[in-house]
Amino acid sequence: MKRFVCIVWCLQCWIRLDAQPEDVFNRIIRLNKQKGTVYELLMEVSRVSGFLFIYESTAVDNDKKASISSGTYLLSEAILRITEDTNLQMKLIGDHILLFKPPLEILLPLSDREDWLVGGYVRDGQTLEPLPFCSVLVEEGGIGTVANSEGRFVLHIPDSMAVTSIIFSQMGYRSKRLPIALFLQRTPDIFLEQNAINLQEIVVHYVPPQKLIKDMLETRTKNYAPFPAGLTSFYREGMMYEDDFVFMAEGVFSIYKTGLEDGRIDQVKLLKKRKITNMNFPDSVLIKIQAGVEASLQLDIVKFLPDFLNSDREALYQFSRVSMDMIDSTLVHVVAFEQLDAISEPLFKGKLYIAADSKALVKAEYEVNPRLIQGSGANYILKKSRFLEMQPQKIEYTVSYREWEGYYWISHVRGDLHFNVYNKRIMFGDIKLLTAYFEMVTCKIEKDDVQRFSHIERLPSGKIFSETRFEYDPHFWERFNIILPESNITETIAKLVLTVEEEKKE
Repeated sequence: MKRFVCIVWCLQCWIRLDAQPEDVFNRIIRLNKQKGTVYELLMEVSRVSGFLFIYESTAVDNDKKASISSGTYLLSEAILRITEDTNLQMKLIGDHILLFKPPLEILLPLSDREDWLVGGYVRDGQTLEPLPFCSVLVEEGGIGTVANSEGRFVLHIPDSMAVTSIIFSQMGYRSKRLPIALFLQRTPDIFLEQNAINLQEIVVHYVPPQKLIKDMLETRTKNYAPFPAGLTSFYREGMMYEDDFVFMAEGVFSIYKTGLEDGRIDQVKLLKKRKITNMNFPDSVLIKIQAGVEASLQLDIVKFLPDFLNSDREALYQFSRVSMDMIDSTLVHVVAFEQLDAISEPLFKGKLYIAADSKALVKAEYEVNPRLIQGSGANYILKKSRFLEMQPQKIEYTVSYREWEGYYWISHVRGDLHFNVYNKRIMFGDIKLLTAYFEMVTCKIEKDDVQRFSHIERLPSGKIFSETRFEYDPHFWERFNIILPESNITETIAKLVLTVEEEKKE
């Protein structure tokens, strides 16, 4: 009975959305003579009409050359002249015009779970290139994910949130808020516009970088939750050897996140796990990298202060205020740091992004000093074949926080570790590139009735995650909010799965 009610609600929702004024697409607009791409001309229609466009790349060819003569046009007429596609159909949802090719299907919730599946691609509104790792957050829901390196995202949204909006945000771009209804039928492209800061409109006072960091540390107890919270997080780790996929392990965690000043370690409970391994990869290349769950938890650098944020940082690092930027519509100070030349130990260099108003750290990007990285390999290699020589080439980390209900929460952490590998058994052999990566995304935050886990429930955070035994649940992986893998990994996984299915038939 509950499922039937949900379907009825869905149909009522779309009836309401279709009940739009009939004269919207008959509205008269004036356009000047113009040549350019379809995308550029549609943006001009947006400027004149006040309506924004959203569509799939399969429905509209953005790069196609187009032109239009000066004159007055019906809104629908202008769109069809620019796209030169009489099969293109239009639908108004809020202040967005959805362009699509028939048939337009109404999507119902996934089976009896009453979830909605939405997805799309986030792109730069100027270059039309994908925007990697863009934040995708359900408004007022505490649910979100991060687009992959190709700008693609997928979200499973509870039926109760199907009338709210999704917020897309990326550093240096204007955030965009779109109703979920736009995604219930297609996987459209979302174009974010670059956010140029007009410094003439901002009174900028020079603030020494050391003071910016000091203010950030002094306001930590105000900006970051002092109480425990429950986080539902998606985790992935994997390895690539040149262009060969070695393995990828994914998991869903329930995390007991301790308060800012709570000295106890965060606890992790493993809810679901799956691992895919390339069985064709040679066993002789045995490598285990220091990356994983423990590293992801420790990358909450506001709680676990690294050396560049500790009180004695002045003795190790030099800081400089680089510029100002925008993250999620928030003006931020960008502070660069690098170890002093007199320090021979390999430390870090990178950038900190500190909100100008709240003084909260909202993002950090840093790496092991490239000048001294060669001597740091022992810190990251747990085990390797005795026939291999390995040298780290680049070790880099990204940490992001997002504001929700008055506090900043850890949102996305990622580590990428690149090594040059040489097989000593092959004389004059080529140097190969090995890349290990891990990332964790907070998908849901809960503050009420949060409990610590019993000893038997806890996942030892120092254990190598890919070697953790856990029963695979295929039904679960159909519906969880995940970071989509890059296309080359996706294609490799598809081939591996196909091979397994063929072997079963034999």
